[in-house]
Amino acid sequence: MTRKSKKAKLDSSLSSASIINDQLSSAADIQKTVVPNHVLIVVGTYERIVSGLQFSFNKSDSKDEQAIQLEPKFVMPVHISCVTSVAICDKFIASGSSDEVIKLFDLKRNKELGSLHEHSGTIKKLAFYKNTHLLSAATDGKICIYRTTDWEILKVLRGHSDEVNDIAIHPSGKLAISVSKDRTAIVWNLLTGHKATRTKLDSEGESIRFNTDGSRYAILSANTRSSGGRASNKLTIYTLSPGVEPVQCKISSTCHKIMDFEFVCLNGNPDSEYIAFGGSDFKLHFFNTKTESETFSFKAHDNR
Repeated sequence: MTRKSKKAKLDSSLSSASIINDQLSSAADIQKTVVPNHVLIVVGTYERIVSGLQFSFNKSDSKDEQAIQLEPKFVMPVHISCVTSVAICDKFIASGSSDEVIKLFDLKRNKELGSLHEHSGTIKKLAFYKNTHLLSAATDGKICIYRTTDWEILKVLRGHSDEVNDIAIHPSGKLAISVSKDRTAIVWNLLTGHKATRTKLDSEGESIRFNTDGSRYAILSANTRSSGGRASNKLTIYTLSPGVEPVQCKISSTCHKIMDFEFVCLNGNPDSEYIAFGGSDFKLHFFNTKTESETFSFKAHDNR
């Protein structure tokens, strides 16, 4: 496996957020996701195990509780340290660990493919783009792009001065945004493998997600201390429009700390878009991105 990398030149000044907006808004060829009857859920654990659960449901109007099933499919002790990230596409599973290794599995042939050793730090995020490419980010500050046909490393993206916490691929596959402990967000042009813009954030970005059509993205900012002394963080949504800076909307919630979040559309309708997030209050919250208000929440767990 050969490595092709060039030293990235840092911008002498912060780029305008409107540049990010123009490039994201111009991305096209985005396909809608069709929800299947069977979904494979892959999880990684502190016990160094990657396991798969098949979630299946009946689309009929029956209210029988047996219409929903959760069946174990595989359990694989593949790492020598805790699993920190997993990613799945139609053909492959990738898992990353604090052992600095990425393990690869073929879903079609049900076999392990091998491992990738490009990072010298804990793997923080793995993300597939369709079945063709895999992106990895780690505490060594690097982002690697791999081709899945032969797992050749195509590019090493360098631009952060500290650990990369998360990276999100735009649905078009043309761009990605990464957030880091250095309190910056970098937009990467995945067609050229170069940095497009670098923006300073108010606080460390922990997580970033795009919505289904790529018209919005959200950044979960690092912990701060509330007036009561309890840990808290904030989630900010950025709505994109051509030629103007992204419109910000900060989510206000009764929970003090957001653990994780995701964009969801009810019945696959983009007009019914929500951000679902789990909080330290043991609840699952749903925030309507159109009305910019929390619509409902319910207790989902007995712990955070």
